[in-house]
Amino acid sequence: MPGLPNEVLLLIGEFLYSEHDKLSLLYVCRHWKNLFLGLAYREIMVEGDRAPQFVRAIQLSPAIGYAVQKLYLHEWESSSQGVKDVIPREAWHKALGKGSEDAWWALVLTLLENLTSLAIDLPEAGLPPFFLKTMARAGSKHHPSPGLQRLQSMVLEFGYDEGCISSHNIVLLLNLPQLRYLSAVRVVDAEGSEPATQEWGHRAHRGTSPVTSLSFTDSGNAKYGMSNIITSCANLEHFEYQHILQVVWGGASIGFRPTTFYRPLWTQRHSLKTVHLNYRGEGGNRELDEEDDDDEDADGWFGSLQEFRSLSGLWMRASNLLDLTPDGRGLRSSLVLSLPGSLQSIYISDCGEIHLSHLTAAILELLAHKTEKFPLLRRIGISPSYLLLKKTKRFQQIGQDTKFKPIVYEKFELMQKGCQNAGVELCLEP
Repeated sequence: MPGLPNEVLLLIGEFLYSEHDKLSLLYVCRHWKNLFLGLAYREIMVEGDRAPQFVRAIQLSPAIGYAVQKLYLHEWESSSQGVKDVIPREAWHKALGKGSEDAWWALVLTLLENLTSLAIDLPEAGLPPFFLKTMARAGSKHHPSPGLQRLQSMVLEFGYDEGCISSHNIVLLLNLPQLRYLSAVRVVDAEGSEPATQEWGHRAHRGTSPVTSLSFTDSGNAKYGMSNIITSCANLEHFEYQHILQVVWGGASIGFRPTTFYRPLWTQRHSLKTVHLNYRGEGGNRELDEEDDDDEDADGWFGSLQEFRSLSGLWMRASNLLDLTPDGRGLRSSLVLSLPGSLQSIYISDCGEIHLSHLTAAILELLAHKTEKFPLLRRIGISPSYLLLKKTKRFQQIGQDTKFKPIVYEKFELMQKGCQNAGVELCLEP
């Protein structure tokens, strides 16, 4: 009986979801090893302590290094202490001899020339020094390494409950030539001068990074609105930031500061298509904010977006979208004059009782000018504050069956009629 064509075998292999099953194909026969090696190693998860074995496998079979396109480093640990100005070759060799996971994985990354996607469970110490050095070298125009030149997507998470990443270190990743998407958790908007890593000479300069999408969740901004990261981008298209208060980094926890993001994002107004600014994040903590020497308010107005002429999607808290007067009784500026005509969808969260009347009037005014000023507007989403939940005897979880106070439905009905007349979809989100 003749064997199946290679094309059919490869098609069958594509339906194997288990990494173990794919690797098992390599042990059937030599023909299958040559046939399925690219499939088996194209997307792979490796435990942090297996780096030396992975390097040896690549040395024995270089085709493995060429095959890997997506790599997930699981439970990476690091014993490295600090970042030197330049990590000497001798120090690297010494670290390899001691079995440093940081040193070994930095070596692995230089061998993966076709890697396009990288996801890492970081150690508590954050981005380790050998890893940072390798990334910085890969983005250098003067001494680039062959590895990481095709990396397009990077996701940085933590396998532990503690740990954070300095925004200064994120900047060192931004010059990778093909990197377009960068997602990270627990990013701290670092204060003060940049660390010694800037002396490597590989940091991204203003407006030079090819990254088009940034996502920072469960993060904490100080006073700069991730400025050093955002302004490094040449044409940022998608930006997401979600603030968190529970975690205390560096002995300080600080409330959300909306206006600090305005100037950095203003530099990207020509290209930004979507902005998620603390839509589902946390706001301020009065006790913590009182310790600061500025008047920044987590519930303050973000600023006008009228000049963001490529913006099609906006996700923002009501207090940051509406320019309320200090007493909360009116608006200082019209929403119609604060939004760009390119807008297709807008989602407004944390709408408290103080916002509902103003928001309803603002939305109705927006709809009245849809034809001339907002011809592309198709969808509006409203998410009321949890304070407007209807009181029940039992604890009510926010979900599809969530019930709100009558005032929410009264205002929603008014907006619903306006949206129907304007051909815009309106949704009440939990």
